[in-house]
Amino acid sequence: MNQRAVFFDRDNTLIVNDGYLGDPSRVVLMPGAAETIAALRKLGYAIVTVSNQSGVARGLFTEEDVLAVDARMDALLLEDHPDAVIDRHEFCPDHPQAVVDAYRNNSDRRKPGPGMILDAARELNLDLARSWVVGDAGRDIQAGKLAGCRTIHFIPDNVTPSEASTADAQADHVVQRLDEVVAILRRDELAGGAVDPNRHSQTPMPSNHPSSSTDSSPSTDSSPSTDSSPSTSSASIVSASTTSSEADTNEQADEHDPVAVTVDLEPIVAGMNRLEQRLAQTVEELRRASEPAGEFSVARLLAGVLMGVSLAALFAAMLYRDDGAAFQSILLFAIFVQVTVSSLLLMASR
Repeated sequence: MNQRAVFFDRDNTLIVNDGYLGDPSRVVLMPGAAETIAALRKLGYAIVTVSNQSGVARGLFTEEDVLAVDARMDALLLEDHPDAVIDRHEFCPDHPQAVVDAYRNNSDRRKPGPGMILDAARELNLDLARSWVVGDAGRDIQAGKLAGCRTIHFIPDNVTPSEASTADAQADHVVQRLDEVVAILRRDELAGGAVDPNRHSQTPMPSNHPSSSTDSSPSTDSSPSTDSSPSTSSASIVSASTTSSEADTNEQADEHDPVAVTVDLEPIVAGMNRLEQRLAQTVEELRRASEPAGEFSVARLLAGVLMGVSLAALFAAMLYRDDGAAFQSILLFAIFVQVTVSSLLLMASR
């Protein structure tokens, strides 16, 4: 089975930026970025960035500057967490109204087109039906849907959103912190969440890419171009940065999504540990009881009977370990009986 992935927008998603960023010294990680990437990799997801970079087309900086910013982001992520590794960066420097002629191109890699996601999926052998797209802009969500992924709209509560695209794209989830992305994907795993590959097949591909009004704000765009222009060839092997943040604070999660069921495993794990300890104590008490006694004792006889009851209760607790309430009740009873056994044996020894 192909690997699943999480596709991140870059600017105002993994790094803080509401304008065109071509200076690596200005890179600042979004809070929780490194921990989120490391946790998602531990869950088995590849990490890819997909970023419109129309600042190149506008002549504000070069493709080499985009690569330098990505490299600085990678270094900062590794400083925060050794497992915060991005597997691939994609970016699109093109724009249909570019100032630089070489980048004047209406590429389908430019979000809301899904080209960057599809190219990365081919290169890394990714299963898009089991993958997610996370971004702060409406066009990130649109690109994810067109690629057949599930989507998370990230609206950071500690960052002023840019005036990027305000396209109305309904995401599967809306979050304000990156660690919420990890929680959503963990819940999805527990619920056995699989997505229909044709889920978004009826979403039409826009006939035109974002209008000039969409990109007129000082936000960087994220998605590399696949055309034969110079920008396309170099963009296809580099990493993505999403400079424009299009946070629509009124966008809500799809109310028709299935509700994920969460299971709190901590009480059960703790109970199992206590159960193992009690079993060890019971075995020890049985060993002591089997030793020759100097004389008959009613306390020893009663202790032997109760030890049998304790073992039966512990066995019943094992059978009901998936039922939290029943498990804890039976375990408490077994503990009480075991304490009584210990008291009786202590009396008999005296």
